[in-house]
Amino acid sequence: MLPTRAWELLAGVMLAQGMLPAPRSVRGEWLRAGVGMGLIAFALVFYTEKTPFPGLAALPPVLGAVLIISAGLRNARGVNVWLSSKPMVFIGQISYPLYLWHFPLLGFAGYMSLTGLGVAQTVAVNGVIVLCALVSWRFVEQPIRQRRVLAGQRLMFAFGVACIAVTLLAGLLIHFGRGFESRFEGDRQKIVRAMTDRIANKDACMNFAPDQISKGELCHLGVEDMSQTDVVVWGDSHAGALAPGIADMAANAGRSALFAGQHGCGIGLHFQETGWSDRACVAFSKAMLAYLMTTPSINKVVLVSRWSSLRAPPLQAPAKSSPASVTAAQALGQVVAQLRMAGKQVWLVGPVPDVKTLVPRALYLKSMGFAQDFEIRQSLAEYVEIQKNTLAVLRHLAEQPGVSLVLPHERLCQTAWCDVAQDGYPLYFDDNHLSTHGAKIAAQVLAPLFK
Repeated sequence: MLPTRAWELLAGVMLAQGMLPAPRSVRGEWLRAGVGMGLIAFALVFYTEKTPFPGLAALPPVLGAVLIISAGLRNARGVNVWLSSKPMVFIGQISYPLYLWHFPLLGFAGYMSLTGLGVAQTVAVNGVIVLCALVSWRFVEQPIRQRRVLAGQRLMFAFGVACIAVTLLAGLLIHFGRGFESRFEGDRQKIVRAMTDRIANKDACMNFAPDQISKGELCHLGVEDMSQTDVVVWGDSHAGALAPGIADMAANAGRSALFAGQHGCGIGLHFQETGWSDRACVAFSKAMLAYLMTTPSINKVVLVSRWSSLRAPPLQAPAKSSPASVTAAQALGQVVAQLRMAGKQVWLVGPVPDVKTLVPRALYLKSMGFAQDFEIRQSLAEYVEIQKNTLAVLRHLAEQPGVSLVLPHERLCQTAWCDVAQDGYPLYFDDNHLSTHGAKIAAQVLAPLFK
């Protein structure tokens, strides 16, 4: 958005207005150009998809471009010899259409590839980008710049407004038409719908404020009769993904349950030493435990998480315990211990198998004949190896009286492979969260909860 990117445009304005002094010597030219190329090279080599951008990460490439351009302000035969060569000038002329075309074409090509673009594919896509840029520069940009079309200012303005209106209307139609799902048939329609196949009131069930939790204003699952509620589900986004299955199980048994979740929030995190960024999660975890401890009507507590923090081998805590020495496993153990002391039955729900890519996208591409050799499923052996430490921690806790462990993968991995679809319905809406259809299958392990 402009407020956060305006400084990049202003850097160009400073150059265009002559606000930066020209180098005083040839050595100064090459020094600026060398530093500028180094800054751009740094960004090319070290930036990844995990680099936050824009923000401070935009500074090296922008500053690098400023230095390279300003290096030629003396108009001497130094850096300008390279920058003013015909190939470089031509690239500059088509740079804007290159910019406009590169993102949609690279994005689409990346979407169509489950394994990522190889060198040959990347070269081919960039070749298409250059070709499209040449065509649009020649037949769109140049006629408008040279006033061969849309010559009048009023005509240009009217055309711009019309383009904006048509684009806005098309976007609204696509959005409210849910992408026109009706154009798909059979299993492809099931696949497309799986992308949004999750709990209907997901926003109302996540990220509760502590005062809401203390008042018991949690999300309701199952039948409407709240007098049948003695179950609370506590967890992260994986709990939110499983919630439709739990709601289905409760409704079939004529029961109900309460649910509260926090995205990416480890259960019992408030027992650990955390930073400022975890403050919302700490407040949520602390409020949930306090609510459960002070609500006698709640007899059963279901803990659902991805349990990522339990995957690492357990560490031996020092003799003198401190918040810094409390591991995720120990923090979870403290939550379970306090719930048991309050007379609650604790149900631990094991981790759901991860998948190697976005399931709906992969299934859709496979239905079109792409990536037939790419195996998106996780094998049961891979799941057991990856979750070895997690399962060990959960099984150890389940040895205590009043603690039960249920494992969704027993429903999802009934062969040597963990299913990602059944009857044409994807079981995940991304690469690790269950869809509503998947949740109803996985939640069957919780059937004894409502007996």
